[in-house]
Amino acid sequence: MSHHPIKLAFGVLFTSLAACGAASAQTAVLDQIGSNPSVFTANGYESQINTDAAYVSSSTALLDDFTVSDPSLLHLTSVQAVFTLPTNTFFHPTTANIQGWEVNVYTTKPGAGSMIAGTYTQTIAPASVTYTAPYGSANGSNLVTIPTDLTLASTGTYYISIVALNNFETNQTVYMDLTNGSFFGGGNSFNFTPTPAPPFGQYITAHTADAAYRIFAGGPAAVPEPGTWALLAAGGLTL
Repeated sequence: MSHHPIKLAFGVLFTSLAACGAASAQTAVLDQIGSNPSVFTANGYESQINTDAAYVSSSTALLDDFTVSDPSLLHLTSVQAVFTLPTNTFFHPTTANIQGWEVNVYTTKPGAGSMIAGTYTQTIAPASVTYTAPYGSANGSNLVTIPTDLTLASTGTYYISIVALNNFETNQTVYMDLTNGSFFGGGNSFNFTPTPAPPFGQYITAHTADAAYRIFAGGPAAVPEPGTWALLAAGGLTL
């Protein structure tokens, strides 16, 4: 029995593309944003790495915990966060002046003396992120969507920080929003500055609300076998 080589080649191609689409479905392993963008507290807590040398030691981060129990969801593909740019400052900061974002995942809860960089860390260029503004009823709230490529070693509980790369002297500061009261995570976010830096000093502050974070995970998209592409390039298959 034989088949038309071109028809069969296209059939293999469509099957391969369908497999790619099926494998790229993403699941939220943490959702403290929800579907109603009206539960946020604007001007929550600063979370940024100051890129100017005069203020770099006063960088700070807002962390929250999440748990991955499904081994197929160890690959973190994107994160979202709701944040606020203060309007009552001389600098009038803008998203256009944010120099990038850093996503950090920690295997244990950071404490005094810890660095902001996590066990897993990725820096994302500003051109790769997407902003939705305004977002929600809080004055000045924005939603940032950040593509990531972080693969965790095993299931378990982790901590995450989503940190803006920002020049304090020209763009002031970025505040990550909190939810109004407890969300899915139980209200256990915390803010920390890892190194002593007068006049700010080193501190760890626990919050009674959750960080407005969302994390998506899933396996990488399926790729057709190399031999399949070679046969397609050659013009088809025959049986």
